[in-house]
Amino acid sequence: MPKYGGSLRRAIEDNQQRECKVKGCFNHRWRVSGYCLRHSKANQNWGHPLGADVPNQILTTGFDQLEKVIQANPNHKGLALGVAFFDKWIATACATAMMSPPMVPAVRHMTRLYDANVHPIDCIKVVASVWLLSSRGSRFIKSDLHCRCIMGQKLFSLAPMRKGEHGKRGKERKAAGLYIQENIGVLLVSLADAVERLEQREQERIKAMGSKFEI
Repeated sequence: MPKYGGSLRRAIEDNQQRECKVKGCFNHRWRVSGYCLRHSKANQNWGHPLGADVPNQILTTGFDQLEKVIQANPNHKGLALGVAFFDKWIATACATAMMSPPMVPAVRHMTRLYDANVHPIDCIKVVASVWLLSSRGSRFIKSDLHCRCIMGQKLFSLAPMRKGEHGKRGKERKAAGLYIQENIGVLLVSLADAVERLEQREQERIKAMGSKFEI
């Protein structure tokens, strides 16, 4: 027998008497959520109750390093497959935009990337910079799901919003991030590893220049 005799209203009323599950938040929970309204919206939009967008300047260093790796490997087969993935995603979104249900996620955003002539390699750079930040255990990335949401957010932000168009919804961010992870996750791991090796080589070079001379 249901705890509340099948009454959703009673379940909501009981839940709203409890405190939000986020540590340090003493607001009451919202409807049937385990979080207050603010944290519930963050969880819905960003995949984590403490999730939020990541400032672009936080991604700048990783983006620059990734650019060096990519420029040094113009014929890398993995990069070619990554470019093909985004090419196909954008092309399919444009060709099937009026279909229901859509064949690919985030159709309206991918068609904006096409209209803005965004190159697939730029798509790879921006999502890889988010992945790199996450792989380093950054405090700005709260969870794997939050990472996916940020990848979707930064990908969508490569092109300006159309006039009168709504913003980037959490459901679209999550779907795009999952699609990226499932299709080119191995490439993102490989790029993050290359950046780490690039940094290590630079640190070793600096250490060598600062080593003591024999006299």
